[in-house]
Amino acid sequence: VSIRLLLAQQIPGLPMPSKDTVVPNMAGLLAREVGEQILASVPDQDQFRLLLRLVRYWAKQRGIYGSELCFFGGMHWAICCARVCQMSPELQCLQLAAQFFRILSRWDWRQPMALLPARTPGLPPMPEAQHFADATFMPVLLPLEPVLPGASYITETTANIMKKELKRGHKKTQQVELSRSHWTDLCAEAHFFHRYRHYIEFDIMASDEVVFEEWLAWSKQRMQGIVQIFETMSSNIVTVRPWPEYMEFQNECWPYARAVF
Repeated sequence: VSIRLLLAQQIPGLPMPSKDTVVPNMAGLLAREVGEQILASVPDQDQFRLLLRLVRYWAKQRGIYGSELCFFGGMHWAICCARVCQMSPELQCLQLAAQFFRILSRWDWRQPMALLPARTPGLPPMPEAQHFADATFMPVLLPLEPVLPGASYITETTANIMKKELKRGHKKTQQVELSRSHWTDLCAEAHFFHRYRHYIEFDIMASDEVVFEEWLAWSKQRMQGIVQIFETMSSNIVTVRPWPEYMEFQNECWPYARAVF
């Protein structure tokens, strides 16, 4: 199981994050605060966790999970799931799953995805979400004060891919409800390497494990920018489809190697 741990370091006098940037040393603290707010906001934490597990598995199977390549990460999918749970507190997990795809596939993204105001005593109310004139980039707001955008790296291409998959998910859940399909069809693996004629491969290789981990981390930090550059330069010629998975491969000269497409 791959787990991403964020450093949580509180430094006196460190500037608070703004809407344009999050101070790296505060990322862990913010992630913890957001997680606590999400759990406190949902009517049934067990049902929320089951829904989130299903949605994360579906997103990974369909190749739309991971902020490193400009898709929603775990926190963003969690906020989406929490919002659905808030809107339908009486439903159980599979009913919530169908409701998730019904709501998300029809969402007007001029209204950012955000939690509804908290009703738990002792918690500050969630700030009201502002409206955006452009619904292209699927904005998600973190439940913090001040409000922070949680998915500012989403591009037009990756937003369109996620919207398409949400519509597919809604169609599949409708078929499940009519007993014409099964939940496994919803989460069927996308055949990425059978779908396109041309691929761009980035290889990250090293002879030493420590060097490789540093090289891999450095590469991941720059993939968002690379996706955005390709979209800007070639959007009128070809559609870029990032695949958010780093795949291990064998190389005679480099014992540590992974590729991303």
